[in-house]
Amino acid sequence: MQRHEDCQWEVIIMSESVADLTENQVNLIKKADIQRSENLKFFKEFHIKIYERFKDFRLKNYNVSFNTKLSQFDIFQNGKSIYNDMPISYAKEELAQFYEKYSEGKHFITLRAPFDNYILPRYFHQSCTKLLEKSPIKRENYDGYIMPDFYPLMAFHGVGAGYHIREFLSSHVVINCLIVENDEELFAASLYTINWKEICQTFVKDKNKNIHFIIGPVESDQKLMALEFHYLSMHCPLYPISTLFINHRNEDIYRRLTKKINEDTTAFATVWGHYDDEIYQLNNCLHNLNADHRIIQPNKPEFIDIPVFIIGGGPSLSERIEQLKKHKGKAIVVSCGTAIHSLYHYGIKPDIHFELESHLVTLTHLKALKDDEWLKTIPIIGPTQIPPRVFNLFSYKTLYFKGESATNFLFGDKDSAVNRGTPTCSNGALALFLHWGFKEIYLFGIDMGYKDTANHHAKGAIYYTTKDKDLLLGSDVEKEAVVNIDGVHGDTLKTKPILYTAKRTIENCAIVFSKTSTIFNCSDGAKLDSTIWLNESDLNGRLENRSTEHNKHEFIKHEFTNNNTKIDRKTIESRVEVLEHNLKELGNHIISELNKSDDTFYSVACTINQISRFLELKIKPGLPSFYFFIRGSIWHLLYIGFSHALSIEDEELRNKWIKEWKQETQMIIEGLYTHFSKVVHKKFNVNADPWTWTSTSEPE
Repeated sequence: MQRHEDCQWEVIIMSESVADLTENQVNLIKKADIQRSENLKFFKEFHIKIYERFKDFRLKNYNVSFNTKLSQFDIFQNGKSIYNDMPISYAKEELAQFYEKYSEGKHFITLRAPFDNYILPRYFHQSCTKLLEKSPIKRENYDGYIMPDFYPLMAFHGVGAGYHIREFLSSHVVINCLIVENDEELFAASLYTINWKEICQTFVKDKNKNIHFIIGPVESDQKLMALEFHYLSMHCPLYPISTLFINHRNEDIYRRLTKKINEDTTAFATVWGHYDDEIYQLNNCLHNLNADHRIIQPNKPEFIDIPVFIIGGGPSLSERIEQLKKHKGKAIVVSCGTAIHSLYHYGIKPDIHFELESHLVTLTHLKALKDDEWLKTIPIIGPTQIPPRVFNLFSYKTLYFKGESATNFLFGDKDSAVNRGTPTCSNGALALFLHWGFKEIYLFGIDMGYKDTANHHAKGAIYYTTKDKDLLLGSDVEKEAVVNIDGVHGDTLKTKPILYTAKRTIENCAIVFSKTSTIFNCSDGAKLDSTIWLNESDLNGRLENRSTEHNKHEFIKHEFTNNNTKIDRKTIESRVEVLEHNLKELGNHIISELNKSDDTFYSVACTINQISRFLELKIKPGLPSFYFFIRGSIWHLLYIGFSHALSIEDEELRNKWIKEWKQETQMIIEGLYTHFSKVVHKKFNVNADPWTWTSTSEPE
């Protein structure tokens, strides 16, 4: 082993002596140093951050080695090849294993294509159902997806010498390419071994393609997952339908990363939203604002030390109920959704009630308490999309704007917008009190999973006695609870995709707000990362000598009675007109892009990719709440078109479907304009608008 004195010190020669080298081998070694310089020159123009990071970088734990027998560059760690002295053969074998499953014509299944998913008797769902009727693929003849002659989205986990990336990209058409290398030294080593300019050039020159780099070290698996998921979600529905991964060298970190992404895929698909739900929420919002309800105002410093109890309806609430009774006078007790039934059962009156859902099931469950006088004495708070008739049950009400909604885009600001408050009531209440800056938040009955699917809620829950078909869905958990999660006691729980999403949202909130707030888990269900689990003794130790009774009532008066923050009528009208304008502008842009594409699968896949990226790169940064209003509906239309095209083997039949899908999609988008205008331009009278007493599961 000798260093070649003409080259950078990282390049090692695996040979008895320099004299053993042929002239060609010497030139190859010199070329490696030139290759690094050329790569850095390219990145200086193409990706300045990569250039700045690696221009003076030197290897410490790895060496670039020249294998004289194979005339190939290898990477050594602790004097040993990481590729068993056969770097290119290793790369080819790795790709061969990948091609066995994922090459042209192979069948595969990821997120399944939709068929009878759109069941609501409302405009958008009915339009999607009509669209699906035109597809030649039906549930009975669906046989998964068929790999086309290109790869819509490839994620390379691990770079190393980079030969596998070079081999793959030189042989295949890839629309979106993600390069992930958590070890910065290995990426630095690749600057000697492969020509990054040659690899990247096809993506740089073609507007339909893109290549993205994530280079570590990233401090945690969770952070790495977040970075990758951010990129993947910019390409819906190519992710998750046709995203494929190559985990280079089968490293643990990349196996964990891929496993986590696959686990979160179902949860991702459950939170898209759609127009029928969004317009229903907007209608509720406009009713509530026209009724002059208060909007939340900023918190005061003297209130943030008050403990807050967020109460969910999980079964462990019954096990902790005596602790809750003991300490409820020392905290703001917030009941979330149907948890109010269990509190009523145990004789506990919450200080504040929180609701999240725009569905009329909210009104149904509250009326089922059959104690209107009791409800009137409790302040209610929730996002502006709550059914207006719900607020009529309460004497004191205050609203906020859900950060990821069109209502925030229309009327919200930094004081009245609350982010990360979905998908459950518990998430909403937690996000609200984190937004207000409360330092200590305690979670009771927020189990996020089931030890026993028959014991799915706390005692007194409405789900055990109701005959309402919508509420009964909350008790039928066995079929949906198919995801395994860790419990706080080291046990394994079953959970539903929506609760898994809720769990992950709590964990993300705990990280985001860690500098201002601490979340204590007083539930005996799921383990919630980044929160602190408390047993009875721990809870007593924290609250035994606390006295906040006066301050908590002052806080309630601050938000519910001494609060005159409202939205005036002129603002309401002008902002609705802005939303209507944006809807038409985006719709016309999408129609224009679809009309530019031809009816081949590659062309329409590129167009779908560009539409999705336009939403993420243009609409989301500039108009985030409008983005959340319309994103789900666009994704559903793209999902239908792409998934069914990917399922059709016959090219002529596939092209015919693509043509029909584009035509029908244009009609659906244009129909949105008329439907939207009809809903938002009217007199908002609760007693005259049938939408206020019908749910989205009922015909318009």
